[in-house]
Amino acid sequence: MKRGLVVVGLLLFGFSTYAGQPGDKQPKPGVNVTRGFARPQPAKPAWQFSDDERIALRTDAALARQRVAERRQRHTTTGIHAASVGGQQLADSLDGAHRELFLPFEVFRNFVDLAFDPRSRDTFRHFSAAEVRNAGLPPDFWERLDPIIAFHVADVRAERDLLTSRSKLSGPARARVVAALELKRADVCRSRADALAAARKTFGREHFDRFLYEYVAINMFQVTDRLATAEQFRQWEGGCR
Repeated sequence: MKRGLVVVGLLLFGFSTYAGQPGDKQPKPGVNVTRGFARPQPAKPAWQFSDDERIALRTDAALARQRVAERRQRHTTTGIHAASVGGQQLADSLDGAHRELFLPFEVFRNFVDLAFDPRSRDTFRHFSAAEVRNAGLPPDFWERLDPIIAFHVADVRAERDLLTSRSKLSGPARARVVAALELKRADVCRSRADALAAARKTFGREHFDRFLYEYVAINMFQVTDRLATAEQFRQWEGGCR
């Protein structure tokens, strides 16, 4: 099976992450400023787009090519070859200027990475205080959120531990960890959808999604050499069920 390339990242408060994933895995979506193209403003706030609207825009090849052209033009003056990554031609390029196009599962994944990773947890939560209030979330937001999604955070940490173990092993031992990692990734996908649903139920979808899209999605970026299908997006958003 031919595998695609996805380069993703998130830049916030000095923390940054970059990763490559196969095209048949969930693409992990950090900060770019769109220049050179007069991009019309969305007709409604980013957090109010439906999943179907996001998927339609993400799977439109012509719109994706336009986003790649925007990226190329932004980087023209820097001398960066922005039309390819790793020698592969880009199929799409997203950033905070297109935050309404990120699926909720993508934004929530990055939110968990920042808000629950010991390396970024305290800084993220400190600097998000104003955005928590602006989104209409309660003062005890974090205290209430922690136990609600603890099951998903445990899955994420277990997946991270397996990734660390894999890099240190070879032969049969590595093969066993790789098999366990595949199972754990399925657990993470399922529990992510359940955790997002639990947070929305507790705090209200409008408030929680506004926080995600105004504070997290605006700092995300993703480039990929292959467009996901509508079916793939729906499967990932639904928890890989």
